[in-house]
Amino acid sequence: TRYGTRQWQIGWADMVDYPPKRKIYDPNPAYENRPNDENAVAFDPTIVEAYQWDVGFELVNFRTEDNDRYEPNFTEERYHEPMLRTRDGHYDPYEYIYRKGCNNREVLPDDCLIDGVIHEENTINPYYIPTWTPVFYSNIEPLVVQVGDTRLVPMSYVSWDGSEVKNYEANTVVKPDDLDAPYDYDGNGILEQDERKYLSGFATNMKHTETIRDGINLNDPADLTNIYFDSMYRYSYFNTEFIYLDRDEDASDGVDPNGDSEVSIANPETGTYPDLRYSPVNTKLDIDDKRPTLLNGTEPYTNDDFDRKTISPASNQFGNYRNQDRNRRGMGLVGWDAITKTQGDVLILSEILKGGCESPTYDLSVETDVWMGTDVDIATGDINLMPSPAAARLRSPNGDITANSQRIQKNTVLAPDGQSFFIPATTFQNIKLDYREYIGVEIFKDNGIDNHIGINLGHDELYQQNLTDDFKEERCGEEFVGVVNGVNAKDNNNALIPMSIEPLPNDISITHFEFSTTDVLYYDTDNGTVQDQGPFVYGCGEPIYQNKNTTLAMGITDPTAYDPISTPHIVNEGDVRINGVHVIVNNNEIQYEAGTIVSEGDADVGFPLRYFNKFDFAVDEWDIRYFFNDEANPDEDIDPNDWYDLGEALYRSLDSATVPMPMYNEMQPHYHAVMLDVSGVYNSIVVKSNMTRMVEVTINGTTYDCGSNVSTGDFWYYQNPIHKISTGFNCDFRYIDEP
Repeated sequence: TRYGTRQWQIGWADMVDYPPKRKIYDPNPAYENRPNDENAVAFDPTIVEAYQWDVGFELVNFRTEDNDRYEPNFTEERYHEPMLRTRDGHYDPYEYIYRKGCNNREVLPDDCLIDGVIHEENTINPYYIPTWTPVFYSNIEPLVVQVGDTRLVPMSYVSWDGSEVKNYEANTVVKPDDLDAPYDYDGNGILEQDERKYLSGFATNMKHTETIRDGINLNDPADLTNIYFDSMYRYSYFNTEFIYLDRDEDASDGVDPNGDSEVSIANPETGTYPDLRYSPVNTKLDIDDKRPTLLNGTEPYTNDDFDRKTISPASNQFGNYRNQDRNRRGMGLVGWDAITKTQGDVLILSEILKGGCESPTYDLSVETDVWMGTDVDIATGDINLMPSPAAARLRSPNGDITANSQRIQKNTVLAPDGQSFFIPATTFQNIKLDYREYIGVEIFKDNGIDNHIGINLGHDELYQQNLTDDFKEERCGEEFVGVVNGVNAKDNNNALIPMSIEPLPNDISITHFEFSTTDVLYYDTDNGTVQDQGPFVYGCGEPIYQNKNTTLAMGITDPTAYDPISTPHIVNEGDVRINGVHVIVNNNEIQYEAGTIVSEGDADVGFPLRYFNKFDFAVDEWDIRYFFNDEANPDEDIDPNDWYDLGEALYRSLDSATVPMPMYNEMQPHYHAVMLDVSGVYNSIVVKSNMTRMVEVTINGTTYDCGSNVSTGDFWYYQNPIHKISTGFNCDFRYIDEP
C-alpha cells in the first residue's frame, strides 16, 4: 500500500439488483411483521422502469397443457400457494413452482427432460418406484402435487402434525414420503385438503426469461442455433430465470392482455402499464457449477460483459436498449443508484493479518455503510433504519477470539475530522491470533426479519437489535453479507467408503476362502439371538465389533457353512469392541469400554453379528446403505485404513450403492461400490442431504447428534454471493474469511 506493507484482499458482494419487496405492514394484524410461519410472508413485485438493465429481455410462457402430447398435463408447469396471506388465486413472488411428472408410471408417456438428460417417450422412467402404487390418484392430476413431480424452486414444508420442517432443493423429485406428496395422515381413507398440495396454472401473461446472452440471427429470427439457453429444456422454466408479469402493448393490436413477450417499461404514448418483476432479478447463475456469472459471459470478464446488447431483432421496437434516451453500461454498481433505482453491490476490502508467534495485538475495525438510510427492500413505506441494523461479529476456529457481536454505529466514523468521509464503523479491540488461520467476519442485518424460506416452528422467533442473526439450520435467519442457497452442514460432501460388505455365496465357496479379520460388523439389539430372523437394521449406539475371530455360531470354523440367519458370525474371544458395549445380565449392568478386546467368559460372547451391507437376494439387488468417513486419528495413532474405527463418522443412506462388477477383494470393503444416479452415471460416494448420522459427529466445534439427518439445505429470499473472497474456511459459512 501507499503507507507501508499492509496487504488487502479485494472482492464484492453481489446484492440483488431488483429484489421483490418484503411486505411488513398489513391492515390485518395477524399478518403484520410476522416470522415465516407458513401464513404471514408476502412480497410485492417491483416495477420495471426506464434505464434499468433488464429492459428488452425476451420472455416466454410457462409450459402449459398441450394436447399434442399423449398426456396433455405431463411436464406442465404449475404453482402452489404455500402462504395463507397470498393465497389469492394468482402467482406471487417466491411461491412454489412444479413441473408435472407421470405419477410414478414405469414408462414415460412423452419426451421429457430429467436431471439434464432428454428421455424419449416409451422409455423407462428413471424415478419409477416399483414398490409404491398411487393410492388416491391413478392418473396425472394437474391440480395437486404428486409423486414424480419436479420442484423447480427451493421449497419448505412443515409436517402434518407441525413438529418438523423439511426443505427441498430446486430440481428434486417428489417421493412418496415427502411432505408435499399426497398422504392420508389421519388414516380415514379420505384425502382431505390439508393432506395434499394444490396447484394452479399460470396466467397467460406470467412469463420468464429464457436466454442469458443474445444469439438471435437477425436474418432469420427463427434460427435458435446460437442462443445459449440456461436450461437444456428450451422454453421451460429453470430456477435461475427471471419471472415477469408481461402486461404491456402489442404493436399491432394496441393493448394485449398476453403482453408482447419482452420486458418493457410504461409507454406514455399509449398509456400501457410497465411489466412487473415477480422474482429477484440479479446476476445469473451458471447452470453447470452454479457460480455467479454476468448476463452475457462468465469470469474472467471481457468488454462484452459490460456492453448493453440489443435483445430484439426489431431495432425500432419500443423498449429496446438502443432506443432509450440514455444507455447505461454495466451492472457492477456500488451502493444505491438513484437513476436506475438499482441496489448496487458492496465493495469488500479485507486486510491480510499476521498469525502465530509474530502476530501483533490488533484493534480490528469493521467499516461499512451497507443497509444505511431506509430499507429499500421493504414495501408499503420504507422503514427508517434507526438505529442501524448493521452488526458485525468475529470468530476463530481455534478459539483465539472471544465470540461477541457489536453494532456498526452511524455515529462512529474512522476519519481524522469526521468530515473526510462517512462510513460507520465498530472496533474489536485486543485481538491476538495465536495461529495462522482463517478468522471469520460476519456482517448481518439485525432487523428481526426472517430472510430464510424455511417454515418456522412455534418457538422460532427473530428479534431486531439483539446482536445475533437468529440463525437456525433449515428454518430461520436474518440477512447477512455473502448469503447464498446451499447445503451448509459441515460434513456435506465429505468422502465416504462403504462399511464391510457381506461376501457373496459364490465367493465364500471358493477353495481356501477365509473371512477377513478386518470385517466390521454390528450386534442388532432388536434381534439379539441367533434364532432371530430380522430384518436387521443398525441403530444409534448399538455395539460395533471388528471380527478378529471369524468362528461362526456353534463353533463352526468352515466358512462355507456361513448363513446370515442360522449360522452367522458371533462375538468371540479376540474380537475388538470398536465402541462401548453396555450389557445387562441377571439385572447386573456390565460396561465394556471402547477398544477393549473380548475375553473368554465376557457377557457379550456369543452375540450374533450382522454385516452392515449385503446383496439382498429377496429383491435381487444390492443393499449398500452404510458408509463412513475414513480419517486419521493421531490421538489413537490410527491412519486411514479402509475399515471403521472409533470416532469416525458413520452414515445411513436412503439410496443404495451398487457394485457394477462383483469381484471379491480381501481388502475392505471387499467389493467396489459406487452410487448410480438416475441418468445412469456412476458417482463416488460422499455425504449428501438426508443421510442419517449413525454416531455423534463433531466438526470444528459443531456437534450433530446421532440420528440427525444431513441438512437438506438453507435457502434464502435475498441472496448476495461474494466474489473473489472466500467464505466458510473459518468453519462457518456465514462468515467472510479473513486470512
